[in-house]
Amino acid sequence: MPAKSTKPDGQQLLSRYQRAVEAEVEALASGERDRLAEIGDLARILGVGPQYLSRAVRQASGMSPCDIYEERLMQLARELLADPALSAAEVGRRLTMDPSNFGKFFKRFQGCTPGEYRVRNRIR
Repeated sequence: MPAKSTKPDGQQLLSRYQRAVEAEVEALASGERDRLAEIGDLARILGVGPQYLSRAVRQASGMSPCDIYEERLMQLARELLADPALSAAEVGRRLTMDPSNFGKFFKRFQGCTPGEYRVRNRIR
């Protein structure tokens, strides 16, 4: 009789991964974290290998773990940019990025710079 697998199925792992990403992003937003967790870190937290995490998450969601993480980081970036008291540089620092890298990251996903985003959304 084959040994029973102890690895979670794709949907269970996706749900646990999304909760782990949310916890990491909330820790960044509150200042509890000073560095971004890597996918390997999240895989270890979930008790699986990074390759298994990648395959299972992609199969369950159609997205890679990085895509899900970056999408949530972008959501947080937009939320933080909505606060006119925070400079774009400060938003980048909260996301543990230097201002130049934050600008590139934001533009890659949003299609505009953080400053352009604020102008388009009338954030002063």
